[in-house]
Parts: sequence; C-alpha cells; structure tokens
Amino acid sequence: AEDTIKVWDISTGELVRTLHGHNDWVYCLLLQGSHLISGSRDGIIRIWNIVNGQCVRVLRAHKGRAFSVAVDNRRILTTGLDKTIKVWDLAAALDAGSPSDTL
Repeated sequence: AEDTIKVWDISTGELVRTLHGHNDWVYCLLLQGSHLISGSRDGIIRIWNIVNGQCVRVLRAHKGRAFSVAVDNRRILTTGLDKTIKVWDLAAALDAGSPSDTL
C-alpha cells in the first residue's frame, strides 16, 4: 500500500520490516542516522527509529501534502502543499520525551 514504508537490507535484498502509521500516500523520505523521516499526503511528518521500526514522533506539519523534508545539524525543514516551510528542532524531535508543542 502507498501508506506504508518498506525497509530493505541492501546487502541481502530481504525485506526487514514494513512501517505502518501514515494514513495516506508517502511522498518524501530522509534517512538521518538511525532515524527515518517521512512525509505524507495527509500533511503528517513521522520520525521512525529505523532499528526497531517504532514511530518516535508525529508532527502535524501541513494542511495537505508534505512535499519534502531536509535536515541540517540542528533542524528539520518540511514543505507542503499549503505553501509553508516548517522548521523543527532536530534534537527535540528525536527526543521522544519532548512535548510536540515545544518543537
């Protein structure tokens, strides 16, 4: 389905896991260390622990599609169909104990 993300082992070609959580098509992905950041047509950005497959953060980012995601050393930047660019604190977003309203 278009709302899942498949994680493959590139050395063996085997499917490692399927990430479930988005409610619509996944439009963008970015691997950042041991985390995968995904954006969906529903405007949601999810941050996944790629090692265990757990979603560690859900960001209600955009009204409409989340088109792209980028990362520098301190921030996550996302763009969406709503013609906005959102900037998120990377360290806080990766800290599961940090409340979403402080990002």
